[in-house]
Amino acid sequence: MSCKLSCSRCFLYFLNVLYITFGLFMIVVASLVITGTSSLREFIDYRPEIKPIFEGIYMMISAGVGLFLVGFIGCAAAVRQNRYGLWFFLLLTVTISCLQWIGAIVTFVNYPEGKKFMKNTMNIYSNEEILSPCLEIDDNNKRDLCFHQKKYKVEKSGWAEVLMNERWQSNTEETEMLFEIASPMVSVVWEKIQKENQCCGLAGQSDWIDSDFQKIPATCCNSDNLTNRTEIARNNRPVTRHYCSKGASNFVGCEEKALKYANLTGIAFFYCFISELLGIIVTSVYIKQLKEARSPKIIQEKM
Repeated sequence: MSCKLSCSRCFLYFLNVLYITFGLFMIVVASLVITGTSSLREFIDYRPEIKPIFEGIYMMISAGVGLFLVGFIGCAAAVRQNRYGLWFFLLLTVTISCLQWIGAIVTFVNYPEGKKFMKNTMNIYSNEEILSPCLEIDDNNKRDLCFHQKKYKVEKSGWAEVLMNERWQSNTEETEMLFEIASPMVSVVWEKIQKENQCCGLAGQSDWIDSDFQKIPATCCNSDNLTNRTEIARNNRPVTRHYCSKGASNFVGCEEKALKYANLTGIAFFYCFISELLGIIVTSVYIKQLKEARSPKIIQEKM
């Protein structure tokens, strides 16, 4: 019996080391996903379907933190051979495993709708030099007031719902509303996403070519791949604008960049789940062995 107890205890030590390692790995890679897609959170207030994607990832980070801490609890319970401590460890392991699965399912279920929304926003992207008339106001107080009024209009307009209804392009009123109210904010967010992550569109330059914009923004490539083009601005004046030339030198898609860390999170999720499953089995066996070792019958046989 002592040999079985020793083997189970050693294996439990090993599994708890895995808990600590994989928990830390989960925290790091899931945090990188959040950091790499931080600009997308600008849209959360306007498209609720995006919020659960981040909530699911935060759940996985929480599960990673829990797994990291539970690893130390499991080691302590195994050293003391405390059945109550082991039961507590078992309960926490099951809870963390459930939290991981919920986080993964929430992210997976809401991702397609969030992706569709992001692709639709590319249709109202604009590279006007002055995206908002508020920027033309010299007085600081009046300019701030203008921005507050614009923000209020954006929040109350329901533009995200209009955008997801693909018939807006045949409705002049809805089209004007989208380009007047939503386009400035959407354009700034896309510029920020592409600059910070050195990426282009969702799947690459083809997204922009296939969108209503039909050109590749300057933030999609390095300066050595830019080309100049003279166009007529909103104020009817000719302006020189910069675009990326179509070619292999442009940045990869933003989705590909984000999925690089998301795939690592999936790997971490798999290894965490396997270690948790083994932990549940080994802990259950170890608790049973401890109970048998301390039962009166076993003690009498030993005497």
